[in-house]
Amino acid sequence: MNDCEGGGEVFRVVPDQPTKPGDGEEMASASDGNSSEPFFGRPVFLTVSSQLHLEVFTSAFPRVYTLQPAFRAEGSHTNRHLSEFWMLEAEMAFVDDVAAIMDILESSVKHLLASQEVKGCVDPDQVSYFDRAGNAPWPRITYTQAVDLIQAGLGRHSIRWGDSISAEQERWLADTAGEGLPVFVTNYPAELKPFYMRPTATTHGDRRTVACFDLLVSRIGELAGGSMREERPEQIENVVKRLGMDPEQYKWYTELRRFGTTPHGGFGLGFERLISWIGGWENVRECIPAPRWKGRCIL
Repeated sequence: MNDCEGGGEVFRVVPDQPTKPGDGEEMASASDGNSSEPFFGRPVFLTVSSQLHLEVFTSAFPRVYTLQPAFRAEGSHTNRHLSEFWMLEAEMAFVDDVAAIMDILESSVKHLLASQEVKGCVDPDQVSYFDRAGNAPWPRITYTQAVDLIQAGLGRHSIRWGDSISAEQERWLADTAGEGLPVFVTNYPAELKPFYMRPTATTHGDRRTVACFDLLVSRIGELAGGSMREERPEQIENVVKRLGMDPEQYKWYTELRRFGTTPHGGFGLGFERLISWIGGWENVRECIPAPRWKGRCIL
């Protein structure tokens, strides 16, 4: 189980199988029909995120993090997508409010912006912007407020409540609602977000929202995302069943709730997007030594 966001855009791990001697080829791909049994005994996939596994460690350590590659089989050819990229992910135990997670993320990025090493690498014109971003509080608005702002600024037919916020709209919100500063958008509709997010106490009519956030920045759009995790065993088991997920496959995850979890939450931040934002690079492909995306893997 490596696709924690439920998007299904994952790479399947299939071993190459040696062909029989004398057939004229040194190696044939398992995907060409030469595979026998799965290497691990069942289908497995490259990880989209380490978050679910980090939640295991919060049962023993209050704060944990990882910075490691993530893999997504998206067909996107935008300036902010890669098939292999680095993700900084953090998870915190004994947290009962999504605002506390936003506080930690905001202070962490501000600490980075204040460093002399960063200021020495950016364009001089950007130093004043990062000074401002490092000292001013970052605005926080709900998804509902974001939809209202987009409808007022870009037209009432540009988005409806329940729609995903597009990359262009995310950048517009950062420039408008945040006045150029990073802006947090919270409490998205549950159907737009992964299964593990904890519902909020309030709803939008008869539609549920979840205790989550996206951090939007100018030029890039979404830089990071996080949430409170559903720590109650009955609720998370009900969600798994309601969404048609295999309870047995997720048993190790749901049993964490029954035998040892705490209220907890965390976030994930795209490292190349962070470099792109700080360094003024237009494309994340310029922010990684060996960029790979759909149709290109030559390094």
